[in-house]
Amino acid sequence: MNNRDGRSKITAITAVVLCILILAVVVFIFFSLKTLLSKQKKVETQDENKNILIHKSQYEETESSKAKKSTDSSTGKEMKQNADIDSYESKSTEKPRPENVTKVFDFTCKFEIPLAKKEIFKDTQNGNTIPYRLFVPKNYDSSKRYPVILYLHGAGEIGTDNEKHISYISKLFEYSNDLAEKAFIVCPQTYEWWSLDERYNGDQRGPLGSALHLLKKIMQTYSCDNNRVYVTGISMGGFATWDLLQYYGDIFAAGIPICGGGDPYFADSLKDIPIRIYHGTEDPTVSFLDSDEMYNAIINAGGEKVEMIALEGVGHNAWDYAYVDRDTLCWLFAQDKLSNPTCQYEYIPYFKIFDSNGKTVVSDEDLDGIYYGESYEEKRIVTVDLILNSTGKNKLNNAYLSSCGKEFIVYWLNEKIYAFTANTQLTTNTFSIIDVFDNSTVKCFYKTINKTCSIRR
Repeated sequence: MNNRDGRSKITAITAVVLCILILAVVVFIFFSLKTLLSKQKKVETQDENKNILIHKSQYEETESSKAKKSTDSSTGKEMKQNADIDSYESKSTEKPRPENVTKVFDFTCKFEIPLAKKEIFKDTQNGNTIPYRLFVPKNYDSSKRYPVILYLHGAGEIGTDNEKHISYISKLFEYSNDLAEKAFIVCPQTYEWWSLDERYNGDQRGPLGSALHLLKKIMQTYSCDNNRVYVTGISMGGFATWDLLQYYGDIFAAGIPICGGGDPYFADSLKDIPIRIYHGTEDPTVSFLDSDEMYNAIINAGGEKVEMIALEGVGHNAWDYAYVDRDTLCWLFAQDKLSNPTCQYEYIPYFKIFDSNGKTVVSDEDLDGIYYGESYEEKRIVTVDLILNSTGKNKLNNAYLSSCGKEFIVYWLNEKIYAFTANTQLTTNTFSIIDVFDNSTVKCFYKTINKTCSIRR
């Protein structure tokens, strides 16, 4: 072998060795980075599992707060979200807690929209045929007498499908099923404008005349309380509600016209009928002034039973507020031509805490808001936090001081949720319910109380 061949062989071996070394370094770096990333991901996953998902109440925002939010940077928003989570975690894990749970009961917290009878009404008095739906009281008993609501839909639901016209009134069941299911709700559907008369005043030949005839047929067929018959309607149905109250007010114990209008000429005949008016101040379809004019006319006529609910900033969908507000049905069903001349009524709360003597300590009237926390790791509801107003906090703390270790019972409507004793007073305005609700039972509880708090604000 000559020197040249030897040098070539050494060069080749050196090149192979260098390649192997470079490959080894690359492999080492690759696996080192992979291990590091794996550890980092594990830490992030562990941290994520500790986080709590916040579901806050939909608080109404002022225009100034909205403007401020719009100028926030994305970094500022992220800091705000992190602060909310930290605050929630500290409250949820605060020790010691004032309450000690002694028993959790079986409960459902559930509202369902019942099936309505689907019928056709052939009006023998004027020849009209109109479809209608009828909600019959739950566990109807002919030996008892039930209130009746006549519901008149808006122009958007005109037709004969006997379906779409009940979409809005069904909200009564969605938010206050326990009250709505105790009444007959009659829902006719018109094929044109809700006209009462056609050829002359009082002939009742229009579809609204047929709705009136249908109402009377229901009252004759079922066991109804003639002193507790009510009428309500939206938009076009709001105008129709005023028509029936103006011309046949003696039939009705109360009325709820929503975003409609009437004739101020009839104010004197309306002054003794309990009427609650709902209208959005920014309604682009039916002017808010139409309802305001009726309210003022009745007041000027000496009426003391009329109430105006002016929904600030709301458009034409005033029914979305009227029919989800539990107070609406509480007021309506309390109106009785025979026994309630002063229109008194009592709000029936969703949420109550009773002391050992069966006395209500606080209810949802003492709440400013609600939110709940869900564990990422366990995929279930961990805590429901009820935000008490100052009055509610004081009432609860006073009850704790005087309880002498006796039990309190938490109710949702007439359902017992759980029992607890109080060890110390509340240090914040938050009443926490921990490890009681699950994903199925919390939904209706949260939804109804959140809506009530939002409406109250």
